[in-house]
Amino acid sequence: MARITLRDDDLNATCSPCDAQFLYDASAHFDTVVLSVIPNLSSQAVTWRGSENFARIVDNKPLVRFIAPLLARNVTLSMHGLTHAGYAEFSRPVSKNAFMAEKNKLEDEFQVQVDTFTAPNNSLSRRNYELLKEVGIRNIIGCFGSYPWERPLKPQFLSHFIRSSILAISRKKSERILGGVRHGSSTEYHAFTAYNHDEVVDLARSVHASLKRGGGDIYIATHFWEIWRSDANRLLSTINRLRTHIQ
Repeated sequence: MARITLRDDDLNATCSPCDAQFLYDASAHFDTVVLSVIPNLSSQAVTWRGSENFARIVDNKPLVRFIAPLLARNVTLSMHGLTHAGYAEFSRPVSKNAFMAEKNKLEDEFQVQVDTFTAPNNSLSRRNYELLKEVGIRNIIGCFGSYPWERPLKPQFLSHFIRSSILAISRKKSERILGGVRHGSSTEYHAFTAYNHDEVVDLARSVHASLKRGGGDIYIATHFWEIWRSDANRLLSTINRLRTHIQ
């Protein structure tokens, strides 16, 4: 049976425990919740900001204390870039040392292994894709397909590009190729987006259509500051209907 995983991005050091409260509802309805945090928020970050005055999330102890118990349940800690500076941070060169420094801080503070990554703005260059493999990232959760020059020249990436391009040309961009793309020790998954009301309304149709083409686990991407505040009940009821359908 396909598992349904939530990928939620953007929680950062300026957030309070109230901003993370949605995790309790999420963990009760999804098989797994991937909480993808911004480790060291840049002053130039293009993302949501709260009222707390921290840069590194590990320095916000009330937030850390709120999140930590959930990591013993079905919530997985993930990195959402390093600083989220500018647009598409991971389309630009990233230092391996800087990446490892932030990864190690998260692992030391939360006492968990961090091996999952989501790229800011869903943009990831080939160089940084290879970097993620070097530093022990095993799960990469994107949303849209990558261009051939953004990944190693391997049959599985070319196949995914062709199949996802056909969907886009056929005006089925909201649908996904399920199953992930594996390369060595890492797998890249492609999430359905549920950032706004219209995408949530279309979510069940998109998932059903995608399942007809082939099985695989279902990943759904949200931002805690968008749909969880505006239409959480509709999202959760959609997840419950999907679970009934795929059982």
